[in-house]
Amino acid sequence: MKRPVLTSDDAAHVVTTVDTAGAVLITGPRGIGKSHLLRAAATLVNADGLSPLEVTGSPAAATVPLGAFAGVLREHDGALTPSAVIGSLTRRRSRALLLVDAADLLDESSQMVVGHLVRSAGMKAVLTARELGDCPDELRSLYDSGVMTELNLDRLPDGALSDAIASWLGGPVTPGTLRAVLAAADGNPLVAREIVAGTVATGALHETPHGWELDGPIAATPRLSQLIGAHLDTLEADELDAAASVALAGSLPEAAVADAHRRPLVRAGIVSRDDDGWLHSSQPLLAEAVRARVVDGHWRDLARSTVAALEAAAVQWPDRAAELERRGSVIALEHQLPLEAPRCLDLATHALGAGDPALAFRAADAAAAVESAHHARALRLRGLASSALGRADDADRDLRASLAAGDTDPDIAASALALASHLGLAGRDPRGALAVLADAQDRVLDDEWRGHLERSAVRWTSVAGAGGVEAEAPAEVTEAEAAMGIATMATAAVISGPLHHADALVRRFRALPQAVVAQAPGAAALTELASIMALSYSGDVRATRARLTAQIDLSLRHAPETSGAWEYALGIVELFAADAGQAHERACDAVQHLEWRDPMGLLPAASALRGAAAAGAGLELEAIEAWRGVPEESAMDPKVAVLKSWAEAWDAASARRRTEAGARLREGAAAMITAQHTYFAGKLAHCAIRVGGGDDEALALLAQAHAAAGGGLLAVLLEHGQAMRASDAPQLDALAEDLVELGAVVSAADTWLTLAQQQERFGASELDARRWQVKASALRATVPCMALWQQEQSATGALLSRREYEVASLAVQRLTAKEIASINDVSPHTVTNQLNSAFRKLGVSSRTELREVWAEAGGRSSDYP
Repeated sequence: MKRPVLTSDDAAHVVTTVDTAGAVLITGPRGIGKSHLLRAAATLVNADGLSPLEVTGSPAAATVPLGAFAGVLREHDGALTPSAVIGSLTRRRSRALLLVDAADLLDESSQMVVGHLVRSAGMKAVLTARELGDCPDELRSLYDSGVMTELNLDRLPDGALSDAIASWLGGPVTPGTLRAVLAAADGNPLVAREIVAGTVATGALHETPHGWELDGPIAATPRLSQLIGAHLDTLEADELDAAASVALAGSLPEAAVADAHRRPLVRAGIVSRDDDGWLHSSQPLLAEAVRARVVDGHWRDLARSTVAALEAAAVQWPDRAAELERRGSVIALEHQLPLEAPRCLDLATHALGAGDPALAFRAADAAAAVESAHHARALRLRGLASSALGRADDADRDLRASLAAGDTDPDIAASALALASHLGLAGRDPRGALAVLADAQDRVLDDEWRGHLERSAVRWTSVAGAGGVEAEAPAEVTEAEAAMGIATMATAAVISGPLHHADALVRRFRALPQAVVAQAPGAAALTELASIMALSYSGDVRATRARLTAQIDLSLRHAPETSGAWEYALGIVELFAADAGQAHERACDAVQHLEWRDPMGLLPAASALRGAAAAGAGLELEAIEAWRGVPEESAMDPKVAVLKSWAEAWDAASARRRTEAGARLREGAAAMITAQHTYFAGKLAHCAIRVGGGDDEALALLAQAHAAAGGGLLAVLLEHGQAMRASDAPQLDALAEDLVELGAVVSAADTWLTLAQQQERFGASELDARRWQVKASALRATVPCMALWQQEQSATGALLSRREYEVASLAVQRLTAKEIASINDVSPHTVTNQLNSAFRKLGVSSRTELREVWAEAGGRSSDYP
């Protein structure tokens, strides 16, 4: 019997297994926490009244017969023989638990004693070893004969380890910090625990309003450094220096390390060699382990020589030159080595693009400390880093100083773009951003830089809720500002249409040189968001949902600073297409992440989404609390305004004020048309049609949105609105099926409910009405928290509850009440009541009539994921 995953916190499971199996062997790689687990098990059994007898194998003890048992038999004053040890411990076997750490390092006599105590004396025992195969024959035979059970101590999944880290710290951890600790720990809970303790001790890991935040390099405790560095003991001084260079650099070409030093490191598993001939550290914290063995002065010399090795490699490997030079810059920065201002600024620019504002700030700060021709750029980058880190006052000061210091068109325009970005994103002040850009346009004469300013103005005009500003995409892209311009124009095209224009801009952005994109912070994420939303507006909600879910998973692993944007986008899709409860969960996640990092200025919109989705899910108190978190200055942001219109209309509809609900939705749609947010306008107009059952004004707004934006989604919504206006029941039924296929299940359910509840208007039979009612019930059974505008009007004609639908489905299959009760683990009386309730809602009186209703409707249900 072998348990797939055991963690270093599972001491209780170990003790339970010992009680049933008698002896346990815990296996796992070096440093995974086997010794920690053994000590935890000792504490537990001691508390239960058992005496733990601890024996530890080691290379030194392996040369002394029975040396591992010397500490266990302190009272023994005669010759230490196997018989004496066995005799002494056998007398205690019912009161003791034998704990053998590093059993694979026991001397031969100790192995024989352990084997006899477990096999013949029946003494309970817990042993540890790296692998069963590493154990000597005497101990392996215990497993082979079934006397001993193996428990493998394996790496923890990220989710479980994340929970453990938060538990050790006593509070939430920011996503970026979590990513860094998880990467360094590599699933090892013992390493993670020591990293947390060591980094808290240095002050680099500290508590903030957004959770525990890492603001500096990860550190290890002396204990962890000793554990990781145990296999460094046999290295010569020059070999240790070579290990340090590889660890500092992250990777080096093998030619950078002398053969005589490289081979022992590879043999010992300290470094590895890839197929391209590059050496990599085998342990993320190897540098910490080596650092603990080297005096400060020599460590700084090693850092200097490593920088030189990276610069030499950059010459030899030109395709990797930029990356190698950046790594050298980071080492120089962290060790206070000389670093020219341009190198600092290039590092800061890249760090901003890579989502590491803390590193960007340190690099820009180092450059700003030196008055030079690059001073305006240094202030600009330091300001942007401060803005990303939430240091609003520092950012405002630096960015305005940068704008004042600029004396060329590029400096003035770039500083104005940076200040506008800070005001629009961190300051929630798009009108202030527009004022800065307008002032800069009066000062800048260069056409190319004026174009960058105009494209940025499109973005902040959109956020401010105003329309009418237009700009052209840049003809050539050789700098970051132009890349951001294309991303901005792609986003604008997704917002206002036409959709084919957005698709073309996304394709153009993806063809840009990666070196240019990397220097435009947020541009790649903004373009990817535009691409996914364009997919949504093409009509395929299912594919959109899948892409956003994958993007969330990817971002949490590699770019957590962007995760809030994807969660917000998926929440919007869920609210308008499917499940308000899921939308609320996504909105809550988005708000939490965006409060930490908000590279696209989406926090107010995510807070509004949380409020609207809470209302749609019936969480009234949560909705009130969420709306309190939406800043007043964000009221004109169309992303906020559209959700406010939806929520106010929803409240009216919930109170049976359907005329008021429809009017509020139409007003919101008209405002979105004015602001050139055509897709939002179309969605609100379609909600109004679903509320009113065929509204001329709403239909006209929807047609206007479709004419401006295009796209398959608005096309099918317009077709649906026209069929509703014409009271075309067959067409509406067919369109509802299409909407389910696309993933817009809430619109489909509303359609079938409208048909069922207004059968006279549509000239339908009672049987048709009941079948539509069942179709809508089938959808809600799969998607239980749809925000339906056609809310239930009476007991008859209402949706079946999920349990009523399930019971009716089984009844149609001719199962008896007793059989259904057994399946659902309830009484037959309960089943009868549920079935009678379903009969009453569907207007049928027998199972025969129920089967007739189910013939075409009940056999289908949504497989919406």
